[in-house]
Amino acid sequence: MDSRAGSAAVQGALLGARGAPIGHLVGRVGCLTYGCCFERRTHGSLSIIDSHPESKAVRVAGLDGVPLRPAAFYEAALDGVLFVTLNAVAIAGAPQGVPAALCLTDYGIGRFGIEFLRDNEVRLLATGLAVNQVVSLALAAIGALALLPLHLFAPATPLLAWGAVLHSAPTVLLALVPCAALVGLGFSLHRGRLGSW
Repeated sequence: MDSRAGSAAVQGALLGARGAPIGHLVGRVGCLTYGCCFERRTHGSLSIIDSHPESKAVRVAGLDGVPLRPAAFYEAALDGVLFVTLNAVAIAGAPQGVPAALCLTDYGIGRFGIEFLRDNEVRLLATGLAVNQVVSLALAAIGALALLPLHLFAPATPLLAWGAVLHSAPTVLLALVPCAALVGLGFSLHRGRLGSW
């Protein structure tokens, strides 16, 4: 691999890591359309109602026509904020790895709070917390522990060489577009819209 190709690969990886929250955001929209990761009942004006028999909330929990808190929507919003924040931090010149550590910390804290909106009764541990809340706290702790060493010792984030990224884009898109289409067909459409909100 010549130096130009290596530089393009590194630059593409840096850009991809900072774009990861957008991929997760799309996944949360898939959760909304499928009725999985279903939430607690609500009387609030912002809610989601599942009525399709294939919706997980209806099929597994019998929540047909019940207004539920849209926790997946809140998580998608968290992902959007993370995307903007991580890229702003990187552009401002934060050391390499700091955006990733911030992502772990902020996502872990945000997801921990969002899990209180979900119906986690069958996943509660002896601590009174759900499994996903314990995992979220672990992510936040790992990110927080990494922040100080990265901030002190990691080299500065290099500016993205857009020319190199754009040069390699056609090759990358040839692989990504079919994969994204396959995942979208398999996990996002769910034979049409199962819930309404």
